[in-house]
Amino acid sequence: MIRGRDSKAVTLQFKVELNVKKANVVIWIPVPGDESTPQSLQGVENYQHVLAGALAEGYIQNAAPITDARLGYLGFVFIKLLGDDFLLNPGDRLYFAQDLAFFVRALLSVATNSQHG
Repeated sequence: MIRGRDSKAVTLQFKVELNVKKANVVIWIPVPGDESTPQSLQGVENYQHVLAGALAEGYIQNAAPITDARLGYLGFVFIKLLGDDFLLNPGDRLYFAQDLAFFVRALLSVATNSQHG
């Protein structure tokens, strides 16, 4: 959670599942709508440059967003394939951790600017 310019908290819901050969990153992006409005890709356009950056770094995006699991959010699944020696290579682990931190920080920045801009 970070605080926007007007001190309102902005949160990002995500999870990272790491196994030996890959990492799954699921990100929940808030979208306009309520119980009577089905979720759509409206509101996600602000995140396109962040999602494109993840693709450029080797993440593979699931073609279809998750639309029915959490009201008011769209879920995006990204898969990052890891090298065979990922667990033994501290440089690869550090790069993955730093890259994931940049990804999350960029998503939070967009969420902050979208909510307050």
